[in-house]
Amino acid sequence: MNPVICFLTDFGHKDGYVAAMKGVILTKYSKARFVDISHDIDPFRIESAAYILKSVFPFFPEGTMFVVVVDPGVGTTRKPVVIRANGKLLVGPDNGVFSWILKDYPFEAREISNRSLLRPEISSTFHGRDIFAPVAAHLLSGITLEEVGPLISPIESPWVRPDIHDNGEIIGKVVHIDRFGNCITNIEKPLGTEKGVVLLPNGIEVYLKKTYSDVPNKAPLALWGSCNHLEISLNKGNASKQFGISIGDNVLFKPSHFTVDT
Repeated sequence: MNPVICFLTDFGHKDGYVAAMKGVILTKYSKARFVDISHDIDPFRIESAAYILKSVFPFFPEGTMFVVVVDPGVGTTRKPVVIRANGKLLVGPDNGVFSWILKDYPFEAREISNRSLLRPEISSTFHGRDIFAPVAAHLLSGITLEEVGPLISPIESPWVRPDIHDNGEIIGKVVHIDRFGNCITNIEKPLGTEKGVVLLPNGIEVYLKKTYSDVPNKAPLALWGSCNHLEISLNKGNASKQFGISIGDNVLFKPSHFTVDT
C-alpha cells in the first residue's frame, strides 16, 4: 500500500507553501497519498499544533508519516528532527510541536543532519520545502532512520504538563481554541473526575458538566472534550470571545471532592 503523508501547518491556503512541499515529495516519490490535517493553525502557535497532532495521531495506521511545520524559529539553531513513535514517523522542527507524542509514546528521535537528503539550496525561511519535505520523500523511498542523522533528546515543552497540587487542584494552560471558541486546556481528565469547578483568568467560576445541553443557550460550562482534555465552553456561543481567553492563559481546576457543584 502507498503510505499516507499527513500535513499540519500554519501556512493557510492563500499561498503556495503547502503545494511546494507536496511537489517536492511527489518529484521523489510519486505514489504518495496526502492528508491535510489543517493549515489553519494560528500563526506561530506551537501549542495549538501540538494539541491538534495529538488529537489525530492515534487514528492513523502504522506507516503513516506526519510532516508538521509550525516553525517560528525557522532559520535559527533549533534542530530539524525525525521521530518514530507507535509505528509512525514525524518530521518537523524540534521546537516542542511534538511534545504530546513524546509524552504519550515510546520514541526514537534523530536530528536531520545528512546534507545529501536535502535540497541543494536551503532557504532560511522555508525549511518545510527544503528540509522536511525532501527528507520525508527519502524516507518514503526506503532510506533507514539511521541515515537521517544521530540520535537526540528532543524538546518536550513545559506546557504539555499542568501543575498538579497535593490537594488535587490543577493549574493548567489554554493550549488551543477551536473554531467554535471552545478553550481547550492541557488538563487531562483525572480518573473518575466527573464534577468540579474551573476558575477562569477573569475570576469567573465555571462548573464541570457532561455535555453542552446541560446548560441553557449562551451559558458557560466546562467539560471533558473528545480527547479527554478540559475545555471551557459557551453553549451555542464563543467562550474565547465572551471571556477574553487566549492561548497561554492559566486556569485553575478544582475537582469535586472539595467543591460544591451547582
